Amino acid sequence: MTHLGCTRRARALRAFAQLFALLCSLSSVSAAHAQAPAESASAESEARAHFKLGEAYYNTGKFADAAHEFDEAYRISRRPALLYNMYLADRDAGRVQAAAEALDAYLRAMPDDPRADSLRVRLQALRQASADRSAADAANAANAGDAKPAQHAARNDTETAATKPDTNAASAVSAPAAKPRPASLVLPIAFWGGAGALLIGAGLTQWLAANKHDDLQKLCPAGDCTKAGAAADHRGSQLQSQGKTFVTASYVLLAGGIVSAAVGTGLYFLTGRKPSQTEASTAPATSAALECGAERCVATLRGAF
Repeated sequence: MTHLGCTRRARALRAFAQLFALLCSLSSVSAAHAQAPAESASAESEARAHFKLGEAYYNTGKFADAAHEFDEAYRISRRPALLYNMYLADRDAGRVQAAAEALDAYLRAMPDDPRADSLRVRLQALRQASADRSAADAANAANAGDAKPAQHAARNDTETAATKPDTNAASAVSAPAAKPRPASLVLPIAFWGGAGALLIGAGLTQWLAANKHDDLQKLCPAGDCTKAGAAADHRGSQLQSQGKTFVTASYVLLAGGIVSAAVGTGLYFLTGRKPSQTEASTAPATSAALECGAERCVATLRGAF
C-alpha cells in the first residue's frame, strides 16, 4: 500500500508539472501574438510619418529629401508603391542612376502594373541617360587630366619669356579711343509725348463731334429742325454749333500732333545721333601695334570710321 501510494503521488506530480508547462507555453504564445500587432501598428505609423514628410518635401521642390523619406518608409513597410515614389523624386532631383534603380525595383515587385510597358520604356531611357552621363564625366575627367600638363608647360613658357629680355618689343602706338557722348533724347521724347497727347485729343474731339451729329439726326431726322418746333430748332442749332467746334478742334489737334512728331524726329536725328566735333577730331582713324614674344612677332592694325 505504501509503494502504490508513492507511485500514484509521483504520477500526479508529473501530470501537474506537464500541465503547468503547457499553461506557461500557451501564455507566452498569446503574449507574443498580442505584442506582434502592437509592433506592426507602430511600424505602420512610423512608415506613414516618413511618407507624409516625403510628400511634403516633394510638393515644395525638395526632391532629394523626398526620395530619402520615401526610402525610409519603404524600408519599414516594404510597400512596392513607395518604390515608384522614390523613382519620381530621384528623377526630379536629377539623380538618374538612383531613379533607374528605384523604377527597376518597382517593376520587379509589380510586374502586372497596367503601366508596365511604358514604365519599361522609361527605364530604358533612364539607363541610357545614365550611361551617357557616365561617359561624359569620364571624358571630362580625361580632358582635365590632359589639360594639366599643357597648362604647366604654358606656364613655364610664359615665365621663360618674361625673364628673357626682348629687344624687339615695341609699345603700342594707338591711343585709347574717346568714349562716345551719350545721345540726348530728352527733347525728342518730349515732342513725341506731346504729339501722342495731341493725337489722343484729336481722336476724342472727333468722337464728340460724331456724337453731336448723331444727336442732331435723332432730333431732326429730316434735316430741318424748324418743322419740329422752336425748342427743337434751338436745340438743333446748339448741336450743330457744338459739332462744328469739335470738328475744328480735332483738325487743329491732329495737325499739332503731326507737327510735334515731326519736330521730335528731326531733333532725334540732328542732336541725338551726331557726335560732337571734338570727339570726331580726337578719335583716331587708325591704330597700329607691334608685339614680339620669344619665338615670333605679331603686328595688328585697326581702323575706325
